Amino acid sequence: MKYASKAGLALLAVSSLALVGCSGDQGGGTDTGAEGSGNIAVVLKTASNQFWATMQDGAEAAGSDAGVKVTVQSGTAEDSVDEQTTLLQTLAGSDYSCFAVAPITGTNLNQPLASVSQAGIPIVNLDSAIDADAAKASGIEIASFIASNNSDAGKQAGEFMAEKLGDGAKVAVIGGIPGDANSAARTGGFTDAATAAGLTIVQEVNADWDREKALDAATTILRANPDLGGFYAANDGMALGIVQAGQNEGRTDLIIIGTDGNKDAIESIEAGGLSATVSQYPYAVGTLGVDACRALISGATVPAQVDAPIALVSADNATEALASYPKPFQEYDNPFLDLIKK
Repeated sequence: MKYASKAGLALLAVSSLALVGCSGDQGGGTDTGAEGSGNIAVVLKTASNQFWATMQDGAEAAGSDAGVKVTVQSGTAEDSVDEQTTLLQTLAGSDYSCFAVAPITGTNLNQPLASVSQAGIPIVNLDSAIDADAAKASGIEIASFIASNNSDAGKQAGEFMAEKLGDGAKVAVIGGIPGDANSAARTGGFTDAATAAGLTIVQEVNADWDREKALDAATTILRANPDLGGFYAANDGMALGIVQAGQNEGRTDLIIIGTDGNKDAIESIEAGGLSATVSQYPYAVGTLGVDACRALISGATVPAQVDAPIALVSADNATEALASYPKPFQEYDNPFLDLIKK
């Protein structure tokens, strides 16, 4: 089944809706929904990042539309590993019929997830992959992995960069946290596409997903490479830091591409700052995660992996993207809706 970009599709009649705030010492989180086909717990990285906050919005909306109780929890920061693990440990001791999780690292949630699996409760992995070998060793069964194709996102950015700059231009790459699989896939996809099109990568550095660190790194790179043509950043926050660095250095001609499709990034594109972002539609990932849980709770077998939608947003379609935000401005497949047993 496909989701429409604006009107959306009605899932089930909503009988009631309650929003309950969770305690501050547990990071960002809410409960939403009413009694339905089972309680669903969603554990994300941090609601302080617009990407994850938007994923939370999508999960909560899917629960509300279906009349299913969805509890969303997340840490206070993107590197709050111990906090996120503790959150899941607490939730694992409660009455939930399915868990949808986006771990900060490939293994930090494995201990509580092992107990979830042993109890026969289904697990859906969102966006950031749980390490497959470590999961197998811990007896963790992942019912479905839902994520954007990060390598393809980087590839689209690389092709767009090459189209704008032409053969022989010099570009730089700024990644997230060293060793992060999503960052590596995005920057790897970009580098492969850019070099294949004749661009030269003069430097690649990491800025830990941080806007200020990206600003500082970009400033250093620009001063060392005055003929640089552009930057690719593995997320939008860092890309906007690069935009600021370019403005500070008088380089408003740079082609700067981010990844995620956050609202402030799309607004920057409309204003002539950022050149493009590869939108990964976290809202859709959240929706898909809850719908996967609903299907699993109903007794269905779900696909082992589902690719979430992505789209390159530039000046050509930024207005359309903003009009639909946070939902995708194009239709996308949701295979879980047809699997939910009534």
